[in-house]
Amino acid sequence: MAKIGFIQNIKTWAHKKTVANFVKRTEKELSAFEEIEICIPDNVTKALAREKNEKAYLEKKVDNLQKRTEEHNFRVKNINACKSSFSYRNIISDPYLISSDTLFFYKEVLEAFGDYPSLNKEDSFFRDSLRNVVNDISEIRVQYSALTKEKELLSFDHQEYLDYFGEEKAKEKIREVLKPITEAPKAYYETVSFSEITKKIEENNRLFIENNIPDPVFLDVCGRNLDEEQRKAILTNSISHLTIAGAGCGKTTTICGKVKYLLAKGMAKPKDILLLSFSRNSEVDLKNKVSQINQGLEVRTFHSLGLEILSSVNKKKYAVEDQFDALIERYFREVLPTDSRMSSLVLSFYGLFMQYEPGLFFGNKGKQFEELKKQDLRTLQDETEERSAPTLQTFQKENVKSLEELAIANFYFLNGIRYEYEAPYCHDTSSSERRQYLPDFYLLDYKIYHEHYGINEEGKTPQYDSEEEKEYLESMKWKRDLHSRYGTICLETYSYEFKDGHIFEDLEKQLSGHNVVLHPIRPERASETINSIYQGKKFKGFISLLKSFLCLYKAKYTNYEGFAELKKKARGLGDSYSVKRVEMFLDICKGVYGYYNRVLEKENKIDFDYMINEAARVLPSTTGFRYSYILVDEFQDISYSRAQFLKALIAHSDAHLFAVGDDWQAIYRFAGCDLNYFLNFKSEFQDAKVDFLGNTHRNSQDIQDIMEPFIEKNPDQIRKHLMSAKRKENPIRIAYYSSSNRSLILTKVLGSIYQENPHASVLLLARNNYDIVPYMDERRIKLRDCSIVERKYPGLKISFKTIHGSKGLESDYVVVLNNSDGPYGFPNTIEDDPILSLILCKEDNFPDAEERRLFYVAVTRTKNITYLLAPEEAPSVFLQEIRPSALELNSPKEEDKSISCPRCHGGHLVFRKNENKGFYGCSNYPYCRYTNKYISAVRKNKRCPVCGDFLVLRRDSKGHPFWGCSNFPRCHYTEEYTFQKNDDNPLEILKEKVNKGWEK
Repeated sequence: MAKIGFIQNIKTWAHKKTVANFVKRTEKELSAFEEIEICIPDNVTKALAREKNEKAYLEKKVDNLQKRTEEHNFRVKNINACKSSFSYRNIISDPYLISSDTLFFYKEVLEAFGDYPSLNKEDSFFRDSLRNVVNDISEIRVQYSALTKEKELLSFDHQEYLDYFGEEKAKEKIREVLKPITEAPKAYYETVSFSEITKKIEENNRLFIENNIPDPVFLDVCGRNLDEEQRKAILTNSISHLTIAGAGCGKTTTICGKVKYLLAKGMAKPKDILLLSFSRNSEVDLKNKVSQINQGLEVRTFHSLGLEILSSVNKKKYAVEDQFDALIERYFREVLPTDSRMSSLVLSFYGLFMQYEPGLFFGNKGKQFEELKKQDLRTLQDETEERSAPTLQTFQKENVKSLEELAIANFYFLNGIRYEYEAPYCHDTSSSERRQYLPDFYLLDYKIYHEHYGINEEGKTPQYDSEEEKEYLESMKWKRDLHSRYGTICLETYSYEFKDGHIFEDLEKQLSGHNVVLHPIRPERASETINSIYQGKKFKGFISLLKSFLCLYKAKYTNYEGFAELKKKARGLGDSYSVKRVEMFLDICKGVYGYYNRVLEKENKIDFDYMINEAARVLPSTTGFRYSYILVDEFQDISYSRAQFLKALIAHSDAHLFAVGDDWQAIYRFAGCDLNYFLNFKSEFQDAKVDFLGNTHRNSQDIQDIMEPFIEKNPDQIRKHLMSAKRKENPIRIAYYSSSNRSLILTKVLGSIYQENPHASVLLLARNNYDIVPYMDERRIKLRDCSIVERKYPGLKISFKTIHGSKGLESDYVVVLNNSDGPYGFPNTIEDDPILSLILCKEDNFPDAEERRLFYVAVTRTKNITYLLAPEEAPSVFLQEIRPSALELNSPKEEDKSISCPRCHGGHLVFRKNENKGFYGCSNYPYCRYTNKYISAVRKNKRCPVCGDFLVLRRDSKGHPFWGCSNFPRCHYTEEYTFQKNDDNPLEILKEKVNKGWEK
């Protein structure tokens, strides 16, 4: 029985195991998210049939499993049904479309998911999406409402131009509306980025402008219908807006159009608009034009507005000092001679530093001479001093040979050391080959000589070629040997000591070593000296430099602190000599500035610069002077102080700025105008937009085609292209004159104009005021004030102005006088003193950049033709550039620049006449005084291989011809002559033989 029981137990265990495996396998299938087919395997069925003891238990377990399977399949079907109809995207797109029944169903389905611990990626995403909908439907609906409001806010209707404030206001509204999304723990919607908002606003503004271009308000603006570019500029209503317009493109008309538009659209009342101009003349012109739109508009200069602000804030009327030049002249005439310290300081600067620029070492003398030409008067380029040949004259009225000798001579004078310049040496050194030795200086009371040598630290002379250097160094040795032989004392100084700035300290040490006592000039002697040089051209140049500097200083600084700041800046100038020069000049300026301020304080006056600077400072303390729109004409002429004043005005009332200008016409840097505010407009002003007017209504396209390449050679300017519907053949015409027929040529030009239009307006323009004088002829042409009277053509309305004074004007015809080459020509190459670079805005890197713009201004004043008058021998380099595109009315006298000067190597030889005798002289005269009377030799340009001078045809004692150097007896080079056909012109040789004689 035991065995039977054991066997029965084993069978029961096997049956239970079979069923258990089936249950386990099925339960595993139930945990997966898929339908299960209800099917009991045969082995399970058989196991249940054979089992007797626990059959009921096992059958119940199988039945439960079948029920669970049915329930599982039902849930899976529901979930799949929900999955097939569920769209998370559709729900998010409008969560209000879901009914409560649907939400209840979703909840049931979500609960059904609880029995399935492991799902694939797709089913997991569905479950999570369903959970978000079921659990967060209220939050989703709130965020959806916020998003809907955002879309409404971004649906601009293009009926308004949105500026920075409008954009920020729109962004703030959107930011507030979107808080339910941006501040929620979980965001169900992506919001539009602020960059996208900016793009939508830009699109709104673009469509607003396009839709409003046809507006009738743009018809008849001061008698003109505005073109599309002008209309776009006016419709653009950014906080700060610069319209760049070329010559004749209607800058002022655009300003008038802006005013008309603002008033017509109710965007501003007349009292809300301020129009600013830089000069009284342009203020009057602008006022006349805008008065055609509304009589109540406020048109002011910066200065007059500044004065009114000061008077309003301080409750007082101010007397304005407008005699700056007279005050400075009074200081030098009356005050300086009584101030011993300042007298000594001024004389030291003027005598030791004024006319010297260190480091004038060039590859040859010619380049040095070209630089010296530019230094003739190193003040501002509008200087109108007489133009005699430059001389280097000491305080004792000696004419010395170099700037360095000039400074040394003045050093001796200022320190009470009696000297003689180039006094003969105490021993006779003259011979058939050498003249008497003349040392540079002789100290009379000490019997000491002083030689100043033009050498660098290496003992070389870079300003000379190798042959000249050898001769110069041999001369130095000869002089030293001579002093050694006779036991005379000779001090030595060198050019490089100027460059390193130690020249005077080193000289003092040498003098002290020989017991030379320095006696600085006495106050009364200083006063006498100043009086003796006061009327001189060079001292006037010094005063002019000081005036220019102080004018620029006053425009930027309101107290003395600027001088310390500028001294620090000066230390970066380079060599010690330049630093000392600047520091001494600043000390002088500070003293004169103090005098100027004391006079103003004593007389209870203010000046124009104080007006601007102080008005900007006190403006926040007043409730007046508030404007919605500030319009500025000729914006390229703005300076540092005016820019600060303008910014203060804008900030005072959150005003819009509308400015027009043209960087191609920026010609007032010398007066403190800073083009950087124009070029960097977007970084200087808030919400700045820049656009262009490219349609010129004044000039022909033919003029633009010539002048645009000319002006655009400077890469630092803004590139633009001007178009014109007008055509004019040969709009630029060149007429050459000689020194004897200037007025005749001008008369012929006026005659040509008269033939085209006997009642035309003609504008005569010149680089400098005095350029008109040589053209005046009592028989033909007279100057009355600024009007010209031409007897033969009385119908012409002729006026004269400098080019600076003509900006903004236009005329039927323009005649530009004196287009000559040279320091006072066009371009004017008299450079500003480097001292002014401390306070002027940074200069263009391009050569003659401002002069180029000035020439562009001159040529583009015309409505028809511009005539350029130029000397035959030396026409302006600007004319050389445009000459291929211009019409030449007569032939110029071509100057051959191919014959280089054999002495300075930088100049070229020019044919001249003296007492009806022809000769060649250097173009660098008076610095290089080379001449050659052998005309045919120079023209043949056959050079000596030893010294580089010209070979002249000579004859020996037997009458045989040979080539000999014209530099004889300095150079003894000769060369055999062999006559060849076409080698020489026999007539020229014969002529030279008759006139000059054969040289032996």
